[in-house]
Amino acid sequence: MLPRHAAAHRNEPSNSNFPNLGDGFAGLIPSWSPVFAALSAITWLAVHQDAIASAGDDAQPIVEASHATIEAREGRKIEVVFAAQNQATLVFRPAGSAWDWSPTSRLFIPVENPGDAPITLHTEVEDARGGLLSGNISMAPHSVGDVAIWIEAPLPRSLGMIAGPSLRAAGFEPNILPVTATKGSIDASRVVAVRLGALPALVPQHLTVGSLRVKPPSEVDKAAYDGIVDGFGQFRLGAWPGKVNSVEQLRAAGVEETKQLARWWTQSPEQDRFGGLKGSARFRATGFFRTERHNGRWWLITPEGNPFFSIGVDVVGTPGPTYVQGREFMFRDLPVRDGEFAAHWSESDSRRGLGAQQGRLFDHGLAFDFYTANLQRKFGADWRARWRAEALKRLKAWGFNTIGDWSAPDLWAMHQLPYTVPLSLDGEYPKLRSVDNWWGPMADPFSLRFAAAADEMARKAAARFRGDPYLIGYFVDNELAWGKGSPSKPKDYYALAINALAAEPESPAKSAFVGDLVRAYREPERLGQAWGISLTSWDHLRAPGFWLAPSTLNNPVVRRDLAAFTRRFAETYFRTIAEALHRSDPDHLYLGSRFAWQTAEAVEACARWCDIVTFNRYRRSIADDPNEWAWFHQLGKPALIGEFHFGSVDRGLFWEGLVGVGTESQRGPAYSRYLHSVSDNPDFVGAHWFQYVDEPLTGRILDGENAHIGFVTVADLPYEDLVAAARRANTLVLRELKRAASLVRASRRDGPLGR
Repeated sequence: MLPRHAAAHRNEPSNSNFPNLGDGFAGLIPSWSPVFAALSAITWLAVHQDAIASAGDDAQPIVEASHATIEAREGRKIEVVFAAQNQATLVFRPAGSAWDWSPTSRLFIPVENPGDAPITLHTEVEDARGGLLSGNISMAPHSVGDVAIWIEAPLPRSLGMIAGPSLRAAGFEPNILPVTATKGSIDASRVVAVRLGALPALVPQHLTVGSLRVKPPSEVDKAAYDGIVDGFGQFRLGAWPGKVNSVEQLRAAGVEETKQLARWWTQSPEQDRFGGLKGSARFRATGFFRTERHNGRWWLITPEGNPFFSIGVDVVGTPGPTYVQGREFMFRDLPVRDGEFAAHWSESDSRRGLGAQQGRLFDHGLAFDFYTANLQRKFGADWRARWRAEALKRLKAWGFNTIGDWSAPDLWAMHQLPYTVPLSLDGEYPKLRSVDNWWGPMADPFSLRFAAAADEMARKAAARFRGDPYLIGYFVDNELAWGKGSPSKPKDYYALAINALAAEPESPAKSAFVGDLVRAYREPERLGQAWGISLTSWDHLRAPGFWLAPSTLNNPVVRRDLAAFTRRFAETYFRTIAEALHRSDPDHLYLGSRFAWQTAEAVEACARWCDIVTFNRYRRSIADDPNEWAWFHQLGKPALIGEFHFGSVDRGLFWEGLVGVGTESQRGPAYSRYLHSVSDNPDFVGAHWFQYVDEPLTGRILDGENAHIGFVTVADLPYEDLVAAARRANTLVLRELKRAASLVRASRRDGPLGR
């Protein structure tokens, strides 16, 4: 779950201009524990009068470009154009053998983005042994700043979160672009390269880059994570629009918002009770949501027969608690466990071995939910009911018409907005590893126990939801590890098939794949000859640990057979679930598994068996992937965006999420561009934003994500600029689609595969 900025580069301010931090940095260094201080000291991006050194010597570094063109040099400034649709990079190398930055805390790279769009910059520092320290940061259009990376800071994951603190988050240093979600480590005494790249974009990206410089540490630069969280769950330092300093302020803001919502409520467009575009074309009403394609455009159709474009928000509910146990030093003014806010304490354990959890510490024990505690402060003892009413009123007033995935179940039964339901299979069926396994291994759909689990899941869902006209449909599973990349990199793309061959003999997937090969080749020697391997017995193929050598994967026959099994695997998975759902609940739609990683074979199978194919697409626009959607169009099924978002690091949180836009002011325009790119594509029937509330400052309990990606703060205050921009965009898109629908003659049905 990355983008940009402007103004002329300024000189470093003197200490007299440094903002007053109240307790000061000295108060943040735990004097009681020299060991802890050594382990958890970070370099704040404070700017002082201390001398800024060049990158280690007087010689200019050697500069290389990959998928980039250096257009001009002026002194030590470089004007560069990063090529479109490539991972373009500038590489800086020392004139000597290496830079010695061992006494250095921070590397600065001055940059200027003269373009009209945000740029996501990737920074990488490499040492002589090949060690890497890397991370991303985004830059707003027409802006300048210093990309800053902390050379010897502890990795934030070692302190339980994706990204660590920066003064920019506190409202200070607006021209610093902090790379806070860092990965890896280096030997700072032997730095051999610095890479500055731009993540791929549809058009070339221009950037002006100045001289690398490093800043030696000082005692005032170093601070621990001690006391970074205030009593409301906010970053304790600094101030920014929307930061809450008292319960009175929180409640007063709620009163003002209620007045605004009432004004917006009266301006809502005419819709049926499900949010359908009333007053436009009428379609066949079935009493449930369905899909239909007419005149080349796919529509969702409401139970009353009106066209519907689903604009939703995911995780409408609490983002959950954050772990406190073992990290008590980070929190100020924590409520006592048996006091007024006792209900917001909990105990959990996130040690599940998921790829998303690797390298993270502080992942179990006592946790506290600041968001729900703030709701109690705002609303009182009946906060749950009052929050539900307010959340639904907000969504409607803001122009949303769908409760997206992972939302609070209590909202579904209120029947004020259509909703989607996430389902997952429970059972002791076998699983198969793929590539990364971010959310865990894949279910083995060839197992009879998998089919039984799918039936049980469908029966339980039907018992609860069958007959509810407000339910659009079911997502089943999430962001599965189908494979990644392209067939040109078969090791990752066909990882499921490769791992199936290497599995234990009792693996149902392995048995299915070997059976396919036996039927196709009949003799092991024929398979060996086709694949270019030595194979004299099928028992050798059935044995555990049958790994294909990397060179074998270059054989087009091997790739063809891997692709065939990948297709069969996906067909079996989606067919088994689709048949189970339609047996138990034929009236609701099957919305797929929300692709984040995919293969063409998996998407094709999903389109065959699912009613809507869903994609979690973290991009600036789906128009950035024109070839993909041209290919998808041929499959003849509607699509839905299950997740997208835009974040920044200038509103008190440390991570911009998967797609940043540099500043808070850019989030609204980015939302509008994305939503219009979806509505402009006639194969799409909606888009859902991830998520309603910012993630916890010190990381959600699942995996430590701590991004500023919400429509509301941890104190339940809306981000006014984002809300206003989204409301305008939502209203405009629905108005445009209503005009399009009005051109459609009422009909019983048009086009294939409507349901």
